[in-house]
Amino acid sequence: MVMRIRRDIDFEKLWSVLGECYNSLCIRCLAFKKDEMIVGNKTTILLSKRNRDKVEKEVESEYENIKEMSVIDIDDIVLLYDVKDANKAPEFYKTLQTGRITLKNHVVEIGEYDENQKPTIREETYLRLRHEKYPIIEYIPRFKAIDIESILNDVENRLYTLGIYSLNEIGFQWLELPNMREITYDVLLAFPIYFEQVHLPKLYGNTF
Repeated sequence: MVMRIRRDIDFEKLWSVLGECYNSLCIRCLAFKKDEMIVGNKTTILLSKRNRDKVEKEVESEYENIKEMSVIDIDDIVLLYDVKDANKAPEFYKTLQTGRITLKNHVVEIGEYDENQKPTIREETYLRLRHEKYPIIEYIPRFKAIDIESILNDVENRLYTLGIYSLNEIGFQWLELPNMREITYDVLLAFPIYFEQVHLPKLYGNTF
């Protein structure tokens, strides 16, 4: 299915049109320690019509799966998440624009919100979602990222000792973002577009 949307729509407008479709807001963050900070390298934010409790159980299960791989035993890597009611999305987005969010009592530095760059809006998504089969609108706000490239390289070297060859593997499992290391943005908001299935009458043998 082909979708076409305007590129000058802001978050508030998208929310005013689509907000009533959603029940839950799931935030996942792959972050790293730098000095005394926790720096968010990639954050995905998924709105969904699915029940908040169900989404939370799914995320907790996926976190435990990664935990069993000993990934979170590496000192500098931090996997964080939170699941909220969808009606908290506008408030959360305003907080996001400050360049700092709080997940599970951890303050995460995203970077300075770049007001000079308009958010990117597109119909094609990099996400490979396990629980959503509907088209998605990506909304990508822009930030001036904090440089942690040397930390990423060091973490990848330590992941290699666990049999994990790249942060891309963690990005795919945790954020559902393939090829995370090649992606230039820091935050992605996903708006699934839910369509109701329409059952048309059978024409054969009927008169209308």
